[in-house]
Amino acid sequence: MRQTLSLRRGVLLLALILACSAVARGQDTASLRGTITDQSGGVIVGAKVILTNSNTNISRTTTSGNDGGYLFTSVIVGTYSLTVSHASFQTSVQTNIVLELNQNGRVDVALKLGESSQTVEVTAVVAQVDTASAGLGKVEDERAIRDLPLLDRDTLQLGLLQAGVFAPDPDDSSGNPFSVSGQRSESLTFLLDGANNTDFLGNNIVVSPNPDAVEEFKILTNNYDAEYGRTSGGIVNQITKSGTNQFHGDAFEFIRNDALNARDFFAADRSSFKRNVFGATTGGPIKKDKT
Repeated sequence: MRQTLSLRRGVLLLALILACSAVARGQDTASLRGTITDQSGGVIVGAKVILTNSNTNISRTTTSGNDGGYLFTSVIVGTYSLTVSHASFQTSVQTNIVLELNQNGRVDVALKLGESSQTVEVTAVVAQVDTASAGLGKVEDERAIRDLPLLDRDTLQLGLLQAGVFAPDPDDSSGNPFSVSGQRSESLTFLLDGANNTDFLGNNIVVSPNPDAVEEFKILTNNYDAEYGRTSGGIVNQITKSGTNQFHGDAFEFIRNDALNARDFFAADRSSFKRNVFGATTGGPIKKDKT
């Protein structure tokens, strides 16, 4: 009897852990759905739909249901191609589908009559509009992180470019980089790859990743889903980069000095100031087509 009770408790604990993992995974990924039709608008049942990551060549496959719909969940953010095929129809390939953090993307595909060996490729896809969520927020992607100047190489400084995000009060002692929607800066929640990254004592960020390791981040400013909860001052969700099939690297140097500084009105000369922040990164696949 005692062994049975212990086993039940163990199974219950495992179920709770797995449930929490699924929720956390949903916070650092995206989803893609759509409907497969013919040119007359009739739905196509049983079409083969393949979603392929352009960086890793990792693919996921599904088929369209009775309503012609397909759905991919827990998709790692990045650029994808979508291949749809069915007997008696030409194969459709759509490339450059960009899925961002927490996005519910949608791509509907209309197949043309013809042999499945014939391929129709669409290389320019309209930007995805999230119609499944009412949450307000904006994604800062890798390009913004790489190209815009960052004091102390702090990626979260870019959050101040978003609507509803403000610099904290000068008397604020939390150390957080901003406040959201009129709330206190201590009311923020920080997530890293879907896991809680908030120090519960000061309610500030625990780990601030190197900018070279950040794929993108999103600040949810209002009306976000119940899965986030806990605080009312905004959700700061960062995700780190995953692997690619190519070896890559970069080098950088950020320079600040007195060459372009103005002389203080009350000073006889310009103050001497020289600051150089430099470094390099490199990476590559351990095994291709795996992540």
